[in-house]
Amino acid sequence: AVVSTQSTGGNITGSITSHLFGRLTSLRLSNFLLLVSITPMFACVSKNFLTLNMAAIEFFGGIVNSIVWIIMPEIFPTTIRSTACGFISGCGKIGGVLGSGAVAVFYYIDPVIVVALLLAAGLVELAMSFVFKKETKHFVMKDC
Repeated sequence: AVVSTQSTGGNITGSITSHLFGRLTSLRLSNFLLLVSITPMFACVSKNFLTLNMAAIEFFGGIVNSIVWIIMPEIFPTTIRSTACGFISGCGKIGGVLGSGAVAVFYYIDPVIVVALLLAAGLVELAMSFVFKKETKHFVMKDC
């Protein structure tokens, strides 16, 4: 229950912080904090530590997820917005299926590989947040 409520709390926090501080600042900060919360998984100390760590990962992951879904519709022109968001959502579903299969395979090889993949995905996400330069807060989008 602790971990699942953290995701909802992260979504709400992401929505609030993106409106207060801007999309890019909130996205970059939450990505960094997500990486900081993933790193201790390499040294699981106890069950309580793991539960709190997973709650932090869910919280910061929820912030990242909500901000991405705020930014995504804002960066596409209205003529292709629904198609682009649908395409990206479909790619995410394919990635979810492939990622679940990869975790199942890699877990039986070595569980550290799973944590390393999670950390690598977080690093790529953080790098991409710095590549993306367009701040959409208080920006009036023009219709095509």
